[in-house]
Order: sequence, then structure tokens, then C-alpha cells
Amino acid sequence: GSNCFLYAYEITSAFEHEGLRSAYAIEAARKQRAYARLNPSTSSCLYAGGAKDIATRARQHLGFGNKDTYAMHLCHWAVGLALGIRLTVAKYETDLGKEVRQALEDGLWERTQPILGRKGAR
Repeated sequence: GSNCFLYAYEITSAFEHEGLRSAYAIEAARKQRAYARLNPSTSSCLYAGGAKDIATRARQHLGFGNKDTYAMHLCHWAVGLALGIRLTVAKYETDLGKEVRQALEDGLWERTQPILGRKGAR
């Protein structure tokens, strides 16, 4: 069977929402990569989602994946912000099915209200 992962990136250091939003918006506006949506959230959760391959997804979020894959692409805008970030991952050993996986992902999204990304089917 195939694994399935739910994950969340949380900012653990002191940070200023406006500075972070501004740095992200400026880089995203350049349209050099497929940046995740910027939300009007005041959460400390940066991004929450699901993946079948967590290592590949982490590389994408760090900014070392395909530029056309929607992700945070952190190394392209967050370098000067000195953010402490914790990645929390929940691993499910079996494929839960699309509907269950999406319900779990949506629940995580609603609970964390991430600054980046979007709720719903990718």
C-alpha cells in the first residue's frame, strides 16, 4: 500500500506578519515560480497540506523543486527573515482514499488557518 502524509509548517520564532507578507507578495508578484496563495491569516502556521511523498513535497516548499509546482518556495523569499520553522508530519500507513484524505487535510487547514496555501482539492 501507499503512504499518505499530513503536514504543517509552523513559525516558531518571533515574527512580524506584515514583513513576512510583504516579502512573500513582492517575490510572488515576479511570477518566477508557482507561489501558493497568500491568505489574510494572523496564524503562526505558514502552510498545511497533504502529500503522498513527503520528501519531494518538502523540497518543493523549501524552493528546490519544480518552479511550476504550487508551494512556498521558501529559499526564494524568506532568507532574510530569520524565521524559525517547525515541520510536523503525520504518517498514515495506508491509502485512506481521496475523500478521507481531503477531509483530514481540510480539517487541518481549518484548525491551523495557514498564512499560505488554499483549502480544498489541489
